[in-house]
Amino acid sequence: MSFLADDLSDDSAVNLFDKYRRVIPAKAKDESGTDSDSDSDLDSDADDDLEGIPLSHQFELAQGKHVNGVRYTHAGDRLLTATRDCALNTYVFQAMNPSKTTPHQSVTPYDTYDISKIDIGTEGTLVLPKDSAFKILSADGSVKDFRSGDRYIYDAKQTNGHTDAITDGQFLGKGKVVTSSNDSTFRVWDVASAKQEKVCVIKNNGKKVKVTSIHTTPTYIIASDSTDRITFWDINSSSFTRPAHTLQLSSPLVSLAVSTTDPSLIAIRDQNSLKLYSTTNPSTPIMQRLNLASVESPALLFQNNHIFAPTSKGLIIMDRSDLMTLTTIPIPSLITAIDWNQKTNQIAIGTKSGQIIILFDPSISKNGIMITLQNKPKKRALDSMDQLTTSTTTIGFNMEELAEFNRNKKKSKRVADD
Repeated sequence: MSFLADDLSDDSAVNLFDKYRRVIPAKAKDESGTDSDSDSDLDSDADDDLEGIPLSHQFELAQGKHVNGVRYTHAGDRLLTATRDCALNTYVFQAMNPSKTTPHQSVTPYDTYDISKIDIGTEGTLVLPKDSAFKILSADGSVKDFRSGDRYIYDAKQTNGHTDAITDGQFLGKGKVVTSSNDSTFRVWDVASAKQEKVCVIKNNGKKVKVTSIHTTPTYIIASDSTDRITFWDINSSSFTRPAHTLQLSSPLVSLAVSTTDPSLIAIRDQNSLKLYSTTNPSTPIMQRLNLASVESPALLFQNNHIFAPTSKGLIIMDRSDLMTLTTIPIPSLITAIDWNQKTNQIAIGTKSGQIIILFDPSISKNGIMITLQNKPKKRALDSMDQLTTSTTTIGFNMEELAEFNRNKKKSKRVADD
């Protein structure tokens, strides 16, 4: 077990993490209301289907505000969160211990706007506010501002920047980023110059619509809009004159996720169901699960042939092959964000109440939160405390005396100058 400290044996490691073992209910019910052994599945046949997913243990970071986004760095050594108080928080696992899990750094890129979403790329951290301008924060502390456009220009293609609130965005790779907005557009930007390169205006029956989310595959930019429609645009197009495919949903879109193992597959969740589509021909679903009651959360993860979806009972994990529930992870508050880092094999969950829960398994996970749990709280050295006590006693000032001393010192200086 290479992730363990040198002075820990395997037995002591087991004892160390045992207190964080997840309590598994004897029996749970899935969203259709039928009995399911899904959460007593660690001793059931579902074990094989859940192999490789870190579910046995969990740890909760310090409570904060409503979480709008969670994202691991690529190495998994840090976790970034965006919260309702306009803060972008950075948790450094190496710098924390079990009794102190506050953010290592907390910044407010926008004074008055919530951060609606974050994404991490080689160029830095994409920080999207509920405003028409956005920023990218680099690792060296520099900030690139991407300006908003002129809202008085009617033709959205003729202005350099969004003219209404940004709704979504992500890195495209190769120094590019794409963002969507209520101004009926998505825009492709060059990170180095902080300028837009391409603009797509989305209309339905000749009328402008709000672009509510944006997702990408190696082939398409996938945009959803306020008319419950999803359009697929050739990612290499220079003009975005017309979509390659159009999919009209029968009910409002709740969330959409692209498979990390097969980008030609996407999962779409509406108000009453979850469906799988192929991007090569998205006219009809290749599989669907009906009567899956939705919750108002954009969180949806499609990774390693599993789909992770929030429900009123917590987080359900479905098998991609048949969309059946394999297990349910009880979460006491509405799940608002989720991310899974493959290098550390740990899952981070953000909630409406401000919880940040990390799922891990000591047998298959490494580093990340496990480093934090092995760190011992720092203790102040006794000799430094003695020095502090001695020096304070020697000086002997209370705050009123200190203020009086400073006043007399200034008065003496004025007399000397005269």
